[in-house]
Parts: sequence; structure tokens; C-alpha cells
Amino acid sequence: MHSVTTLRGGERSRWRGGIVAGLAMALTVAAGVVGPTHAAAATTTYYFHGGAADDAGRSSGSPTATFDATAPAGTTDSVQSGAPGAVPAPYWVGTAIPTGTYLTGAIHVTSWWASQNPETAVLGLDLDIKVYTDATFSSSGATGTLLAQTDPNTPANFKTVGPTPSQVAVDLDCAAWDASHHCTTQLGGFVGSNLVVVMAPHFTDGGQASQVHYNSTAAPSSFSVTTGTPPVPAPSPTPPPCTSALCFSNPLVLPKSGQTGGFTDTCYNPCGEPSLAVSPVDGTLYVSTPRTIVICCNSQASPVWKSTDSGATWSQPIFPSGASNATTGGDTELAVDKRGTVYEGELWLGSDSIYSSSDTKSWTWSPASHDVLADREWFVYAPGEDALYGIYDGIKGLMVVKAPLGTPLGSATTEFFPQERIAVPEWVDCPGVVAGPCVEKPGQVPDQVNGVPVTSGATSPGRPSISPDGTLYFPFPYQVAGKGIGIATTNDGLNFTYSFVQGAGHGVFGDTGNDFPVSAVDAAGRLYVAWIEDKGDGFNLYLASSADKGATWTAPLEVSKGVSKTAVFPNVVAGADGQVAVSWYGTGVKGDMNTVDPSTSWNVYAAEVTAAGSTAPSVATGVVQSGFHQGVICTMGAGCTGGSRKLLDFFDMKLDRQGNLGIVYARDLGGANTEIAYTHQVSGCPLAAANCGGPTAGVAEFPVAAAVPLAGGGLLGALLVLRRRRRSAATA
Repeated sequence: MHSVTTLRGGERSRWRGGIVAGLAMALTVAAGVVGPTHAAAATTTYYFHGGAADDAGRSSGSPTATFDATAPAGTTDSVQSGAPGAVPAPYWVGTAIPTGTYLTGAIHVTSWWASQNPETAVLGLDLDIKVYTDATFSSSGATGTLLAQTDPNTPANFKTVGPTPSQVAVDLDCAAWDASHHCTTQLGGFVGSNLVVVMAPHFTDGGQASQVHYNSTAAPSSFSVTTGTPPVPAPSPTPPPCTSALCFSNPLVLPKSGQTGGFTDTCYNPCGEPSLAVSPVDGTLYVSTPRTIVICCNSQASPVWKSTDSGATWSQPIFPSGASNATTGGDTELAVDKRGTVYEGELWLGSDSIYSSSDTKSWTWSPASHDVLADREWFVYAPGEDALYGIYDGIKGLMVVKAPLGTPLGSATTEFFPQERIAVPEWVDCPGVVAGPCVEKPGQVPDQVNGVPVTSGATSPGRPSISPDGTLYFPFPYQVAGKGIGIATTNDGLNFTYSFVQGAGHGVFGDTGNDFPVSAVDAAGRLYVAWIEDKGDGFNLYLASSADKGATWTAPLEVSKGVSKTAVFPNVVAGADGQVAVSWYGTGVKGDMNTVDPSTSWNVYAAEVTAAGSTAPSVATGVVQSGFHQGVICTMGAGCTGGSRKLLDFFDMKLDRQGNLGIVYARDLGGANTEIAYTHQVSGCPLAAANCGGPTAGVAEFPVAAAVPLAGGGLLGALLVLRRRRRSAATA
């Protein structure tokens, strides 16, 4: 049972009259970890025992420490001692493991204990653990067939205060995972050979001489393996046989993304609204998804996953912080600069925390990177300036921040974003921001003051983009007929000009504010904007483009026409001149995504548009995954009930280094549970190509990804959701 102050990530809020009370509200949430079951299986626990000369055994290549199924009986610990950063790495040689033994997702090494002299307040310990078979030994370490190890991208850190030992469980990554997160390594073939566990602890935070305890009734360090029939994963929903010009690989599930439970689990509540970023240095893919906003106690940052092989395999979740930060867990956003440094921003409504890392092993962070009170931040990196820009919904309006990364502070400038400007002021409470009063006038729609657009308090920023010449575009929904999408344009984040997508919006409050208008720029500098709008024939996805930085626009193209009758959550990416792709969640049922029948089935769609700037564009549409969700997709914030908002508010699409589309999305596991899936384009036009001449070359299918069924109902918990519905004046 955890008593916390929580706000669910992904909320678009207008906090007026509610945020102060919301931040002070204490909600009690009970969460449990539910995992896959294994038929006809028996689990054996193996305990570590000390030898007479553990460290000497290492030096001689003849370790004497062992493990077997006998629990420690003594009350005196076996101990490894050493100065900070220089602790011996003992080996344990195990007994024969029975035939048929396999690993069930991880080896859980428990009860590693660390202690220190009382003079030192805090100790950090990183446990590097590897499991080998058929091992040989030397003074430099063990070698053999590697079965499992700690994730090198996620240091197994824990802290202890004072001289009292503390306990930690460390998950080891299997050497060969299947798509359902089951380890396929069978130990049965290694009966009679050495099974060896090597632990190398590194004390990271200074301090006096420290110890690792592992062998007593008080600290019975152990791990478990299972004998029996390996579980058969449930088949995954996969795309239908692809007969269209645009096809996608079978989706892969990001490890542990379907796991829900307490503060140390992946997402705490079901994972949703994933963000995707691609490194311009080496093509590494990064995904992040929010956990939950925690404003009081022992939270850790939202998880990041990485793939260094174009999405074929993914790391275990990487947590940029341990369970110690107090302002984390909301809307997440990712960016990567030209050095490969990755940035993760996290909303907590008071501001946004931000984390940065050059290797995803060590991170720096700030709990508040910009002005107070915030919602939904997006990032865009400007390589010419070497600057990271962000746009968020602040108390004064839509705020653009800038961190110049080429200064002596480097990536640390993002921890306080030294430059901040109001890009689009609010209609409410903003005297002095623009000429003339800026007060709310009931019944009237915000328009402009002295040529500057003025938005209502319920306006969210859309996803920004950058042109090859460094021009930055920040789209936003606008409740003025014929000006439904506004664009704030800048080259420095200080001075803005404004334009409007001609033909977008018809003046109804929220008509273009459907989570979220999005923008992209192609290699020739053509600007694209996509949005969802109901023009009387269902909620459809529209695309328009401008070749003159927003001065004139092509007529809106209804990309979803004939494909789906209700669309939500648009994405757009652009490649070579005139080549652009969009994606969305869609259903063949015409209606409101908030009120459709519970039996309504949704697909993930993508479409490539070529010659997009011409009067006769060509559209090729593909199904990314059919039937990934059933029922309502709620965009009503506090009005969402019964798990109808578990996908949260968006998904993401980017181009990989080969110019092919990569899509990451939340998919439904039933009940309140979701997981994060990644897929990439395997046929169609590589958008980065100057000309589209047939199927994508050299793009391999992923193995079929299987969903891990979670028994029981995952707990969404007591959620305080402050977002207003953007699409209806009746609820605004």
C-alpha cells in the first residue's frame, strides 16, 4: 500500500481553480504485480555460501564459494569488504542443475547486503552480475557461455543509510529472450558442468570501507530457477496479410512495458502515449512512456527503452533516476542532439523535470527546468544552432524555451532553459503581455490583439518541427473559423510571426484541438500540418502543406477518407521533397471516439502521401495493426471512466536512419492493462528517397511479437485528471 499524491501523466489541464487543490490531494493507491503463469513447473531456490578464501580464490583461479539448494543455517555473515569503488568480485560455483531447468524472465538475486561506517550518510552500490556455464577462471575473471547478466544500460543501484544493512533484489537479463519476455535459454543441457555466478559490486558514492553480506539466516542471498514445461506465450495480434503498397513488420513488445504495479515497476499504471526519438549520430532508437505523477515521495523517473539495431531488439527499461526523486512521472518527451545525448522531459504540473545522458547509464537532472505551472511539453532540436527548444502550456500561454547546448555548460543548460518567451499569450489573466487588456469575455472566442493570436485557457501546443534552414514551427489549435490551426514561427525563440492553416477549423470550440495538431518539414522546406476535425462526416484526419512558410496552403486533404470513419491521435513525418506520412488510430464506426459502442474495434493506420504539394497527391494506406483496441478512446480527461483512457493521449512515429517509418503505440491487453509495441515499415516508399520506386529494399521482418497475458485486472488507481475536453464548447 502506497500513500502518495498522484496525478496521471498525459493530462491536458487547465488548472484554474483546481490545480492547487489537486496538488495537495492525497490519494491512496494499491497496486500489485501480476505475471505470467507456468504450467507443471517447480521452482528451486539456490543459496550462496562463502568459501574460506573467496578473494584468494579469485586470484588463484580456484574459487571456493558455492551455491546449492541448502539455506544458510548460521547467523554469521560471509562478507566481502573493500574501499569505495574497489570491492572484490567473488565467484560462486554451483551444483548441477536438473534437466529441464529454464529461466523464467529473470534470475532474482536477493538479499545482497551493503553496510558502511556510521560516519558516511549515503552509499551507492552498483551490482554487475553475470551467470556463466562451462566457466574457466583466471585472476582477471571468469569466461564461458554467458547465460544472463545485469542490464548494462540500467545500473542496479541501491542506497543504504548508516551502518544497518539493507536488502535489494537484482534482475538479471537472460542471454536469449523471446518476444514474450521469457528466457529461452535451457539449463538442462548443462547438467554436471560448472554454473558460475560472478558479482562485481562498485560503491559509487564515496564513503568509508564498505561490505557486502550474503550468507546468513539474516541475509540469505539466493536466486531461483524453474523446472518444468516452459510457458507457451499467447499469440500476438498481428497485421493482416499485407496486400497494400504500405506494409509493416509484426510488432515487438518493449520489455516489461505491460507490467503494472508499485513504484519500482515499469509504468505503475498501464503504459500509454509513448514518445519516440532517433539519434542522428548512430540511429539508436529511444522510447519513453509516463509512469504517474508523484509529488511527495520515493518516485523514480519514467522508463526509457533503447534499440541499437533499428528496433529489432530493445533494452530492458532504463530508469534515469532511482526511487528518490519527488517530481517525476508525467507526460514524457524525448530528444537527441548531434552528439547523441538523449533528453527526457517529464511533466509534474508544477514544471517539467528534465534528464540528460550521453550513455543512458549515468544521468543528470533538474526537478524544474522552466517557469512554474506547466502542461504538455514538446521538444525540437535545432542542429544549426545546437539548441534544444521546448514548447509547453504555461499559466501565461504557450511558452517556448531554448537551451543553447554549445556553451560551456553543454547539456546542463537544459536543466534551467535560460531563454523563455511567450509564443502565444492566453486570453485569461495576461495583462501587459500584449498591447491592450487580455481578460476573459464570456461567450466570445479568443481572436487576436494587435496581430498576435490570443488563445483560450484550454489550448494545448501541437508538435513542433524544424526546417532545414533552421526555421521553427510551433502549431496550436485556434478557435476562429477558417483559422483552426495557428503556426507560431521563429528562428531564435525570441521573435515570432504568425500564420494560419487555410481551411482548417470552422470556429467551433475545440474543433481542431483533438490531441494534438502535428507538424513536419520535408527536405525542401515544405511545411506540413495534420489534425483531426469533424466537418459533419465523422472525425477525420486532414493534411495541408505550405511551401512559403505558412503564407499560403494547399487545400486540406482528407487522408483518412475511405479508410476509417472516426480517427484520433494524428502523427506526421516528412522526408524528401513532397513526401510525407501520417498515422492515426481509426475505426470503421462513425461517431465520437468518446461514446462509441464497447464492441468498436480500432486499427493503427499509416498512409504515405507523395507529390503532397501538388494538386493531385497520391495516397498509399496500410494497416499497422488491426484490432489493437476495443471500445471507447476517451479524450475527455476527468470525464473518462472505466479505463477508457488507458491509451492516454497520443502515440508516435519517426523516420529511422534508412528513411523507413517506425511506429510505437500502446496496445490493449484487456481489462486496464496495456503494453508498448514497436513496428517498422517493410514495404512502400522510403520517404527519404528522392523518388519512390517500389518496395522498401533490405528491411527485414521482426519475429512475431507475443503479448504476455496478465491475469486479473491491473489497477489504474485513484487518478486526478484535470484535462478539459478540447472538442466541445459544452464542457469547456
